[in-house]
Amino acid sequence: MFTLIDHLTICVPDLERGMAQYRKLGFNVQPGGVHTGKGTHNAIAFNEEDYLELLAIRDLAELRSAAIPGNSQHGLEGFVAAGGGIRNVVLQSDDLVADVAAMRTRGVDVVHVLTGIVELVGFPRYDAHAATLHADRVRNDAAIPVLRNARTGSRDEINTILASGRGDLCMLPPEAR
Repeated sequence: MFTLIDHLTICVPDLERGMAQYRKLGFNVQPGGVHTGKGTHNAIAFNEEDYLELLAIRDLAELRSAAIPGNSQHGLEGFVAAGGGIRNVVLQSDDLVADVAAMRTRGVDVVHVLTGIVELVGFPRYDAHAATLHADRVRNDAAIPVLRNARTGSRDEINTILASGRGDLCMLPPEAR
């Protein structure tokens, strides 16, 4: 069952103007970060356990080189050019596989699933162990190809994940190359 709306991603054509507009609406908007290699940057408006993420294109050439079918950059340029708006609703679940299966039966196009462990403080932990615990269920029970990018530390670890059927593709972090 879905347990929490983690955050909404709202795409804006200009991050500074978007931040100013959401501040006028009463949100406490703080600068976020730069998404190196993706061509985007963001700002965050926290609200206790959830938040709004304002996302804008920072470098169009970088975005275009990162935009491949199936990732979050794909289609972003056209979405923002058409005015932007809510692009993602990120949910937390206590049974991810069942919730994804139910969404698919209702016609929802689930394209990206990120798994993690919610610790006692209420914040998801996204590390190699947390992602591997759920990746095999997402891949095998919900029939969703899994891209592991959970800061996997070595080639041997990646080979183990792939050989055991707990992922379809793993990204090796730059420091392990």
